[in-house]
Amino acid sequence: METKSLLNKRIPTILGLIVLFGALGAGVFFIGAGPGLFSPRATPQTTPKNVKITNITDTTFTVSFLTDDSSASFVKYGTSATSLTNREGDDRDQLAGNVGTYNTHHITLRNLQSGTNYFFTIGTSSNGQFDNNGKPYTVKTVQKASNQSAAQTIYGTVLTQDSNPADGSIVYVTVDKGAEMSALVRSSGTWAIPLSQLRGTDGGVPPAITTNTLMLVFVQGKTPQDTATLTTTVGQPQFPVKTITLGENNAPATTTAPSTATQAPAQVQPTSTPQSGTNAQPVISASGSASPTIKVSVTIKPTSTTVPSKTPTPTTDTDITIPATNAPKPISGSAEDTLAVFVAGLLLISFGGVLYLSIRK
Repeated sequence: METKSLLNKRIPTILGLIVLFGALGAGVFFIGAGPGLFSPRATPQTTPKNVKITNITDTTFTVSFLTDDSSASFVKYGTSATSLTNREGDDRDQLAGNVGTYNTHHITLRNLQSGTNYFFTIGTSSNGQFDNNGKPYTVKTVQKASNQSAAQTIYGTVLTQDSNPADGSIVYVTVDKGAEMSALVRSSGTWAIPLSQLRGTDGGVPPAITTNTLMLVFVQGKTPQDTATLTTTVGQPQFPVKTITLGENNAPATTTAPSTATQAPAQVQPTSTPQSGTNAQPVISASGSASPTIKVSVTIKPTSTTVPSKTPTPTTDTDITIPATNAPKPISGSAEDTLAVFVAGLLLISFGGVLYLSIRK
């Protein structure tokens, strides 16, 4: 009789513990693994696309990308791949002091150490975090340059096809033999990039800049199809770049020599028959003792310039690692997931306790 009573007490206890640990294990599995049923996850609409790293200097670098849906964004970073303790939001959020949602994302990390490897992951408002195929992205800041480019700013205006400011677009600029730079288009449609932040393609000494230095400009709008390109030259200091309209591809302007020229007086010669073409000869006319006017009819074939037929490939430091497919992978086991597991565990423990007490009764 005593043995039967003891079994009646122990069986409910064992059954309650089985239910408790089973429920807890199920909660950990569904919340902490796979796509999850209870915690928010990244969707294709908030997955970063076209990830680029630009503006690499001794103290800064910029991470930019697109999302199909408007989303908040941030970068977690640090000097150790296992300790990304710092966090920074979009440049517009840094200025405004609050978090906004955007399709184009431009996140600049500042006050960094020179010549240092940094590791980072990308986050969006869906609580999804993304890395480079299972590892954090890496980038190395350059050493402080002994000499900088001239204090010159390249700037311009970007418009949509209906002539409105292309607010929020990103302008990427690659100067010949220089690393890629970028800037956001303001609400007025204007943008500006100081050449003082220009570095060489290897992160070293900035390239020499002249007014004729070739420059490629690529503009990314709010959708992957919203782009524009412009091939031009750096031009004079504080001289604006041609206005760019999304959807247009602009080749460099051809310089045409004037068809007539006035030269210094020359010895009078008999009038010859006018000619034209690449081998044209000057037509000289004069009367009396007057200084002759030399008229030249020459067709000048401009020297051909090789222009890339597609958007320039971003020039990056050799220490930068970016996936070839530009398809960041979601990170599992993030801090948000750990918190969700903890809360779910407490709830399931409470449920198991209530069930255990009900069985004992």
